[in-house]
Amino acid sequence: MRKLPVITALLLIACIAFGQNLQKGNLIGVHHYTLTPKDGYTLKQVVEFYVEEYCPAYSKAFPGIEVYFTEVDRGEFKGQFGMIYLCESKKVRDMYWPEKGLPSDLAEAGYKKLQPVWDKLGDMVTLSSGDHTDFIVY
Repeated sequence: MRKLPVITALLLIACIAFGQNLQKGNLIGVHHYTLTPKDGYTLKQVVEFYVEEYCPAYSKAFPGIEVYFTEVDRGEFKGQFGMIYLCESKKVRDMYWPEKGLPSDLAEAGYKKLQPVWDKLGDMVTLSSGDHTDFIVY
């Protein structure tokens, strides 16, 4: 239950930041991460990489999904990070992941396109994935 405030905060950020883009039937995936920069990299460099390289590459590799990097600004989880995945619809999400944790062939093709970006990210940061939750916009 401790992650609920983080998920709620990230969802609120998504709604405020992208409210003009949200439409009925959109699906918002909220993911929570702990990031630890590796030697030779600063947190600022990691954040810049996510914003400038990872997010655009992900959105290109997975048409129908926009991805945004976020940081918790206030509260108990201040300084932790997350990703917001804005899918056109549940159908789009299910095209890539028909079941939680089960990528389709289409998702595997997207992962292959992202491999160089993931390799660079792996050089920069140790990433531990936390919870994620998907929300449908009504």
